[in-house]
Amino acid sequence: MAEPVSKKRKTDENTDPKTNQKRAVDAGLWFEDGNIILVAQHTPFKVHRGLLSHKSEVFKDIFTLPPPEKLSGDDIMDGIPTIQMSDNWQDLSDVLSALYNGQGSFGFRKKLHFRTVSALLRLGNKYGLVDLEQEAIARLQRLFPSDLQDFQNGYTESDYERENMHLFCSTSRIRLRSSDAIAAVNLARAYNIPSILPAAFYICSRLPVELLVQGVSTPKGTSPNILSRVDLIRCWNGQIELGRRYGLKMQAMSNAIAQRPACTGSWHCQELKKTWEAEDDRDTDCQDALGCCLVGSQWVTTDDEELCAACHSRRVLLWDDFRQSTWDDLPKIFDVENNM
Repeated sequence: MAEPVSKKRKTDENTDPKTNQKRAVDAGLWFEDGNIILVAQHTPFKVHRGLLSHKSEVFKDIFTLPPPEKLSGDDIMDGIPTIQMSDNWQDLSDVLSALYNGQGSFGFRKKLHFRTVSALLRLGNKYGLVDLEQEAIARLQRLFPSDLQDFQNGYTESDYERENMHLFCSTSRIRLRSSDAIAAVNLARAYNIPSILPAAFYICSRLPVELLVQGVSTPKGTSPNILSRVDLIRCWNGQIELGRRYGLKMQAMSNAIAQRPACTGSWHCQELKKTWEAEDDRDTDCQDALGCCLVGSQWVTTDDEELCAACHSRRVLLWDDFRQSTWDDLPKIFDVENNM
């Protein structure tokens, strides 16, 4: 049975649906031959009862609810019955656009904003729109992959900038802000998508403390994105563990230099080793270890220009091993092994 839908909602001069009709027109969701008007946050969408009923049993149930005994001005618009929806208007617009436009709205090659993917998942689940829900899940799984080789983004680039998120996971077909990772964790919890948790937690661990604690503001009509207390603790514990691992690995990287008999540039390599060890001592409080260690070994090549070939090769192997092992251990680091 459909979730109860409010039939009445008080409006005033500033929230008259007619004043917001342009939103639907601009989105291509005001059809002159439409026979039902869905109103979300005072924004009306004139659509087709038959199409929505065909796509969704939930919509079909909603449309079969008996009308109020006495119709008011809120129940009729342009002679068409209206139904007040509890959804955010932009979310509903995205879902209706996907239903009407199909692959034109969310085809594989089309890059969507994270907010849109979230709407497709949440409302797809709510209204039984399986295709939309599955498309959203597939995109999230490409965005937060299980394999390190698929995690190619700003975090794997040595010149990464925190807000330069248009680089994020170029294969994902999602435009992401780093703060969207908070919503991703919550979506994974709510809709049983455990495979995205390790990568999503990793990105959360890189966010400023204030953002993690206060959460991310969301459009009116949707819940704020904030980690649960338990997940917040997981995130902070993960930061500490990553910092510890980073310190140990950097020490091992320094120890790998000037190892006889393989080293052919003993004196010069030894001097570089002393310099890097001093730098590592000043960097022991690093809590962005994964951000550092997911950078490809190209940084080792850049830093090692003056090392002998044997020392350089050893450091590259150590780095690649650490990078992969840290990625593989993310479920353990963020205590989500039992969710996988």
